Amino acid sequence: MGRLALAAVLLLLSMPSSLVPAQTQVDSPPGWKEGDRWEYRVIVQGPSETTFGNLSQEIASVGPVRLDGRALDAYSVTSRLSRSANNVNSSTVSTIYVSRSDICVIFANSSSVTRMGDLSTRANVELRYNTSDGRYHFPLATGAGWEVDYNLTRTLSTGNSVSVEDRWVHVSCACEGPEKVIVPAGRFMAQKIVCAQDAVNRTSYWYSEAVRGEVKREELDGSTGVITTYELTRYHRAQEPAFLLGTDTGLAMVLAGISMVLLAAAAIIFWRGRKRDVRPPEKGGPGKSI
Repeated sequence: MGRLALAAVLLLLSMPSSLVPAQTQVDSPPGWKEGDRWEYRVIVQGPSETTFGNLSQEIASVGPVRLDGRALDAYSVTSRLSRSANNVNSSTVSTIYVSRSDICVIFANSSSVTRMGDLSTRANVELRYNTSDGRYHFPLATGAGWEVDYNLTRTLSTGNSVSVEDRWVHVSCACEGPEKVIVPAGRFMAQKIVCAQDAVNRTSYWYSEAVRGEVKREELDGSTGVITTYELTRYHRAQEPAFLLGTDTGLAMVLAGISMVLLAAAAIIFWRGRKRDVRPPEKGGPGKSI
């Protein structure tokens, strides 16, 4: 029994870190570095069709950014989104400012091009959040909830046409706690946060400390019924070797390797012990042929 217990413990240790139960809360926001990168597949499920795309987000800079004459302590994120369906291709490049204190979005400027055959249209959308979209509130503790009110200014430019929308938005968020998530990048334990916007739209975020960001996001447009899902396919942390691009950190990989070696050693000890316990029958005993 002792050998079996040892083997069971070593087997638990050999499990990938992304499968180990997460803590009930995340104490502080991540410290992103220039060059940190996340890639997602995008699935848009509409009433009549489902389309697919890809999204990449990379930290372009860390530190003060200028917005309306003010210097804000924020990350500048470069985002690239591409989608294709029914011979219609679209690509969008965005610059997003994310507050370093809580990784909430405070500004986004997007330029998009949509092509259908020889025709193409261009549009520019600018979003200003006063003060932020409030999606996160650290520490992310199981059962915690928070309310956010912000002013959203949306400016849409298409050709010579410019339209401006200015409105107040109310968001109610709740942290539902750790949940196992399976995405193309692997299996993760992530804190699930659900935010309801004006009792119409709902967005769910799955935040993982292992990747220092979202492994999944699901947006429901209550007015159209369209569900947009983002699932992590790979990620990269700056100043880490390329082979760490994946689901586990380098430390977790080393620990997993050590655990596998210990597990193999325990198995060898176990089977050698069994061989010593199995002895050939004595002459004249039950094992003797008659």
